[in-house]
Amino acid sequence: MKSLRSSVTIVIAIIVVSSMCLIGCNQSESNPSSSVVLPQYSYVGASNLNAPHYPELNNEGYYDWLDIEYLNYESEIISVLDRFSVDSFVQVALQNKDGNSCYSPVSLFYALSMAAYGAQGQTKDELFDALGIKDDSDMIEQYRSLYLMMYTQEMVDQKLANSIWMSNSDLGFNPEYIDLMQDKLFAEIYGVDFGTAEADVAMGEWVRDHTEGSVASTFKSDEQWAMALMNTVFFKGSWADEFDAGLTHDADFTCQDGSVVQTEFMVQESNKENNVTLTDEYDATSLYLTNGAQLRFVLPAEGVSVADIIAKPQVLREALYGEPTQQATVTFTVPRVDFTQSHDLVDTVKSLGVHDAFTTAADFSGMLETSTLISAIKQDIHFAIDEQGVMGAAYTAVEMMPMSAAPPETPENHIDFTLDKPFIYALVSPERATLFMGCINNPNVK
Repeated sequence: MKSLRSSVTIVIAIIVVSSMCLIGCNQSESNPSSSVVLPQYSYVGASNLNAPHYPELNNEGYYDWLDIEYLNYESEIISVLDRFSVDSFVQVALQNKDGNSCYSPVSLFYALSMAAYGAQGQTKDELFDALGIKDDSDMIEQYRSLYLMMYTQEMVDQKLANSIWMSNSDLGFNPEYIDLMQDKLFAEIYGVDFGTAEADVAMGEWVRDHTEGSVASTFKSDEQWAMALMNTVFFKGSWADEFDAGLTHDADFTCQDGSVVQTEFMVQESNKENNVTLTDEYDATSLYLTNGAQLRFVLPAEGVSVADIIAKPQVLREALYGEPTQQATVTFTVPRVDFTQSHDLVDTVKSLGVHDAFTTAADFSGMLETSTLISAIKQDIHFAIDEQGVMGAAYTAVEMMPMSAAPPETPENHIDFTLDKPFIYALVSPERATLFMGCINNPNVK
């Protein structure tokens, strides 16, 4: 019943902190979290100030035992990420009612988290409330655990990477914040001259290095930047069962507006029982990858639209993460899709209750002393499904500027699961982190 190609999912999240002046920059020694340091990367125009300690494969090809809390579906950070994924996706999807959508919840989650741990006062409270985190001091250990579990997942090639890029100017940074990000989020620390071609090239090369060359980002920094917080997520896997390309054929897809387009459909027949959920509002099931990741599909019932499902976050949450109602063999008929998309996520984050961070009331003094605010949050996506698998790439940028520079404010045992009308999908890692979510209203749209 399945066939996903070698799935490549890359997420890049960047937080840019722009500032006119900071005080007291001094670097402290790293506090290693594991036993072996990865070879340090070096870039022309960037001084490598410190490197985190990553786990490393031993001589037998296994990762040494790690001092971490192993997470499961009931772990708080997974529950928090599930809720954040749906709540934020609802807002993203509402802005793309008539077209395809794709969004990376885990990318925005990590980007906002790095900002949240540098915030204070009401700004901090709003950011952590939006993330769904009640005890940030306890949760930071689960961030570390999720990071290490994804990093050391031996059944799949997937990795998180973080880095902090600091201005070489005589600015001040909070060393405790830098240490926290390095110790718990494994951030690499670099010093650069923002606003120069060398800094832009170095940051672009860092992204390519940590995504196996799959993302070629072009950066244009500003000399006012004080700090850039960067995150990448890389995922690569294969379908548990491959699609037979010989079964791919053209057929009709009915778009949300009732129009019909011809598109290519892939077909996969399963002789194994699959978890399926059948309700009056939707049908849901998953295609699995060899590593335990899954691409989850939610197909609205007759008379129900994608928008109807999205308008009910609890229904969508149950469709994506709830228990199945039965097991059955499934014949999948899935359209091939390949499209790009850009998001402005400021309104999405505001809808989650974050307000002060975008105004002169913002307090990011946990990172730096100069008054700064978030001026923009952007995400670019490329998502594709074909006979071999799933490819997803996302770039998230949370830009922060000094306030002085900011602008004014079925009952059978077999099911035919034919996705020939708008549907919702989610790509979920083996750890149950939602990497990508979206809906397809027209598979021909690029």
